[in-house]
Amino acid sequence: MSYQIEPLRHRIWDERVSEIIELGVYGYRIVGTDGRTLSEAPTREEAMLKASEAILPNLSQA
Repeated sequence: MSYQIEPLRHRIWDERVSEIIELGVYGYRIVGTDGRTLSEAPTREEAMLKASEAILPNLSQA
């Protein structure tokens, strides 16, 4: 399975200019090729670690 890392961004609608303003990244989501969310976390590293634990849950117990 392959995956994609998506930044999670704060966005607001600015009435003055009638457009969406991005305020920054607040976390990351790992999404598999099947569209399923594998993990979300505040940092890329944490998101990757959680995703790998979801994919290979019994690896650390071997």
